[in-house]
Amino acid sequence: WALLPLFMIVGCARVRLEVLARAASLLGIQTICLLPIVGLAWAMGLPGQLYVSPVSIIGGPGPEYFAVELYGISPDNGMPRWRLFAPWAPAIGMVMCVYFFLIVNERDARIRTLGLLGTFLAILASSSRLGLLCIPIVASATWLLLNIGRPVVLLIASPIGLFTGLVMDQMLLIYEQAMSGFHGARADSSRVRATLGRIALERWESEAVFWGHGAVERGPHLVEYMPIGSHHTWFGLLFVKGLVGVVSLVIPLTWTLCVLIRHGNKSNELRTALRVLVLIFLYTFAENLEILSYLYWPGLVVIGMALKQTLGFEKEKSLIQLPNPNPVINESCNEFAPR
Repeated sequence: WALLPLFMIVGCARVRLEVLARAASLLGIQTICLLPIVGLAWAMGLPGQLYVSPVSIIGGPGPEYFAVELYGISPDNGMPRWRLFAPWAPAIGMVMCVYFFLIVNERDARIRTLGLLGTFLAILASSSRLGLLCIPIVASATWLLLNIGRPVVLLIASPIGLFTGLVMDQMLLIYEQAMSGFHGARADSSRVRATLGRIALERWESEAVFWGHGAVERGPHLVEYMPIGSHHTWFGLLFVKGLVGVVSLVIPLTWTLCVLIRHGNKSNELRTALRVLVLIFLYTFAENLEILSYLYWPGLVVIGMALKQTLGFEKEKSLIQLPNPNPVINESCNEFAPR
């Protein structure tokens, strides 16, 4: 968990958004070159996992973090899934969504287009359901958060709200059908996630409410021995850190979101940071934030850059509002000041 604030502190240094955008774009281009190779490896029937790095002997969360894999096979439908440099396939969906919003700031149109294409292809290759939905959801939600106070937006939202109330029953039915299809796309994965969440919630409530269990535990055969609390940040926090851990994440997450919404229209860094933060919030319901921070760290750096800018805005505002204690003396001194 310490990596999250440490990467934000890195953003307080002299880091330029253009550098991060160019690096993410080059990674997207590299992905375009790599996908045909790993796709051909699956088509030729080559082994999916090549080897596990010997660095794993120093310890870590598991061998999947050190394995070099060309492709993986989904247990739901037997189709291939590519995780590239991530420990599992859905994680590459989250990472590429973060890089997608960084690449938007790339100035070179050709590099930007190739970078966006590479990230999108990686999300498709990972078969991440949330990854496919996050880009339009985050873009729409961020625009709405930054413009919700404008009179034009409020005037447009009023008839939309009235119409929504009239057809709410039909919309709820469509939503239920969509969620059923979303979970049915990989029924086994959805079942494991839901069961892990129920186990974590029940054991937290009955065994360790305030401080949690202190460490993850291996789940039963029912959840394919997945760690209890995995696949969900909030359930994981409740199980491992208890109510104290949840509050410790809710407060800074909510505060940062409010600060970025307040200043979001003032620079590209602030808008990008808000998009990344909304994306991170969405993925708290699908992944564990702390275990993947070493992959999506450029997004955390941008959040640090944005928070540094907001401190500058507040400082300028306080200087402007500072009253002059002795205007007579200051005006007399200004007469002799160099022009």
